[in-house]
Parts: sequence; structure tokens; C-alpha cells
Amino acid sequence: MKALSFKQFVDFVETSTVNLQNLVKTSMANSGEFSYKDDNTRVTDLDLEIEKRIRGLIKGKFENHSISGEEYGEEYGSIDYNWTIDPIDGTFSYTNYVPLFGTLIGLEYKKKPLYGALRLPFPTNQLLVGDGKSAWMEGKQQNVSSCETWNDALILTTDEQSIAKSRYRDGWEKICSLGPSRRTWGDCYGYFLLCTGRAHLMFDINLKSCDILPLLPIIRGAGCKILELKKPYRDIIVYSPDLDKEIMSIMAILGK
Repeated sequence: MKALSFKQFVDFVETSTVNLQNLVKTSMANSGEFSYKDDNTRVTDLDLEIEKRIRGLIKGKFENHSISGEEYGEEYGSIDYNWTIDPIDGTFSYTNYVPLFGTLIGLEYKKKPLYGALRLPFPTNQLLVGDGKSAWMEGKQQNVSSCETWNDALILTTDEQSIAKSRYRDGWEKICSLGPSRRTWGDCYGYFLLCTGRAHLMFDINLKSCDILPLLPIIRGAGCKILELKKPYRDIIVYSPDLDKEIMSIMAILGK
């Protein structure tokens, strides 16, 4: 079987997701309507509709590939490719009419992340893709930005309350004490800012596979460093290489 190229992946994801913005715009009026799943996270009709559409397109194009999705679980194929779908990464934001959410699609080969894509419907329907070696958006290569001092840094997380209740509280507070600006522009939007040179660190915990596997080829392709606090990629710090020495020193002192 011929290997699936990065270009083939990008072409497929581009055509499969380009019209999601219209679907999202139509649904936003009802974005406050949701139910709770067994893990106490929110799910909406839009989550289900997007995943169903993408699954159908994958099965139509790559009928032997496996698929893992946040809402509909796993479908096993007969070969070594597996697609991961998070139809709305940032459902909490979506249900509160906050446009910091997107659709994640990743492809693994023999259980290793191969390619990844992030489609942000707002503000301008950007598509960020990566293959672990480089990251691209609108034909331009994307890289994490340099950071000379902590006072110049922008650090992000999805939920500071979760970190405050975790064993990483002291580490987060130590990083914050160094003087960076910090915001809770989280979920996939935080990684978008990091990988396109607009932020310098993302501290994220309690991740599921669908939250992070599609992002890993983009994160690595943009030149970010990844510190796994809990494997496999359940609790992580992703950051500019300029911050590596101090991040490793802080976490080592705290025994994390």
C-alpha cells in the first residue's frame, strides 16, 4: 500500500473542513443548548454533526482506515492508519458564545502521530497543519516565536482552577511569578497562538487523546518543546525553546 503523503492529508482536510464555518455560524444561535456526557463534559448537536460528517468523508475516501472520535468512539479498519477527530475542541467556549474553539483532525501511523490539522472557524476560517517537521498556514511556514525575557512572554492555559487544584499548582505559580502576561485563551486556540508565534507557553492538564494527538505534529513542526508531566500527553507544558532551561529547572525543583 502506498503511504499517504502530507499533501494528500492537507488536501483532504482542506476540502473536508472548509465549509464548517458556515455550519458553525448557522448553529451559533443555539450554541447554549447542550447536554452532559458521562464524564461531565458538554456535548452539542454541532459536535455530533461535525464528527458524523468528517467520519463519512474519511470512510468514503479511506475505507480501510480506522477512526477514533470524541463523540462516536472507535471504528477499526484493517490497516495501520488511524484518524482522530475532535469535532469541537473547546465546547465549553462554544456553548458560552466565545469563539475560541476549533476542529481537530489527526492521522496516526502504527500508533504514532503522523499529520495534524486545526481548523478555526473564527475569525477567518484558518487551517493550521503540521507533519512533525514543519507547520503551515495559508502557504506560510509557522514557528513558535523567540522569547528573550519572561517579561516579554505570554503564557496560556485552559483552566487555572484545574491547575490550582492539581499537583502542578506550585509550578504554575512559580512560572507566573517570573513576570509573564497570562491569559486563559485555552483549548486548541492556545496552541494556535503558540504555534503561530503569538504566545510562548501553554500549560494544559487532563487531556484526552482526541485533545492532543492531532496537535502533536503541529506543535513539533512549529519548533515547540514539549514537557510531559503525565504520560501519554495527559498533562503537558508546551513552550518556546528559549524557556527550556528555566522550565526544566522549575519542574525539577518541584519534583514533577
